[in-house]
Amino acid sequence: MLNFRVFLILCFIGISTCASADSDVLMSGRRSYVQSHPELDEHTRLLILNGYIELGMSQEQIIASIGLPVKKIVKRGKDFDEMWVYRPHWKFRTYLYFRSKILVSTVPDYLVYSRLEGHGYRGLDVRE
Repeated sequence: MLNFRVFLILCFIGISTCASADSDVLMSGRRSYVQSHPELDEHTRLLILNGYIELGMSQEQIIASIGLPVKKIVKRGKDFDEMWVYRPHWKFRTYLYFRSKILVSTVPDYLVYSRLEGHGYRGLDVRE
């Protein structure tokens, strides 16, 4: 029984370390992207550095901010021509819809920062 507990603890430590390493790599990529794109306005820079997205962002900016999707579907819809699927949590999916490589909609829609309301995904406040 003791060996099983030790095994579980070691597994948890290993999983935590992997998750931390993944987030470090993503943060490093965010910094690198922002540094290599000096044309970005301060608002967009803050969004990307903090891992947030906003309607009107390009696909490249989305990848820099939140990483690659688990699935890309090129399919013409009424208001979009490409859909990306993310699974940020074990149970819930997030769908991003693009038209001409620009983010036009998300489901659920509360995950997108709202410049007008001044609040957004995970409570980031970057009011202008």
